[in-house]
Amino acid sequence: MLPSRPLRPLNKMDRRHYLLFNSLIAGIIGIMFLYAGFFASGNMSVACAYKLATGKECATCGLTRSLTAFLHGRWSEGRAWNEFGLPVFGFFAVQFVARTVMMFATTHLPESTFKWDGIASLLLFLLCFAPLIFAQL
Repeated sequence: MLPSRPLRPLNKMDRRHYLLFNSLIAGIIGIMFLYAGFFASGNMSVACAYKLATGKECATCGLTRSLTAFLHGRWSEGRAWNEFGLPVFGFFAVQFVARTVMMFATTHLPESTFKWDGIASLLLFLLCFAPLIFAQL
């Protein structure tokens, strides 16, 4: 068994990069939520290019309307618009909260924070998006 290394706090430069990364991701997700929550209703939503080209709905058709319904607390309507909407919404909601919390985390984050944060985010992505990805195949 290998001896365990003591956890080393992130240095100042690593912390600034991590803060910038978390700020950018939280900002992008926040803008996405603002768009879906306030601007995507009615004629402001973007038409599906696949549906326009083929006349058939793709696995993501209705996803924006689904996210909009979830943001407004209309859970049944959100699930009716797109069956993959809830896991996608869950992923972005968890990431928004996680990125915001990480922005304000203590100043003594262990060095392994990047690795475990990345692994957890990747696993959450795969869990939430795998059904949508496989539905496209």
